[in-house]
Amino acid sequence: MSVFAVFVVVRVGNGYAATTRTDGRIGLPGGKIDPGEQPLEAAKRESYEEGWNIDSIDAEPKHKAYVDGKEVWWFIGNGGSALTEYKEKYRGIKPIIVSIDDLIASGYGNEWIEALKTPLSVTLESLRNDLKTIFKL
Repeated sequence: MSVFAVFVVVRVGNGYAATTRTDGRIGLPGGKIDPGEQPLEAAKRESYEEGWNIDSIDAEPKHKAYVDGKEVWWFIGNGGSALTEYKEKYRGIKPIIVSIDDLIASGYGNEWIEALKTPLSVTLESLRNDLKTIFKL
């Protein structure tokens, strides 16, 4: 099965990269993979399109899951900066920094994270623990 979507969880200062939209929804940088694109390339491209210049993302995904039968990957990174000019700005998407607790607890309205919260809560708790270990929180 091919990977359908990718997201990044990137530490920026004391928080994590996220995006907010005009309707108030907040999500992780990421999205669908374009035809012929590799997952890591898609993660970097989607982050950039949504207003994040990500300094580093691990080459291998940290977490994989299936949502509605579609494979979704999460990449972990450390360091980045918000961009002032980017592709998705016209849709009202803005880069923001959030806390780890908010990132894991709310899912930020992102339909993939929301879909995972109940059936795969262990995976999200595992992600939380991994982030705390990786970033020495």
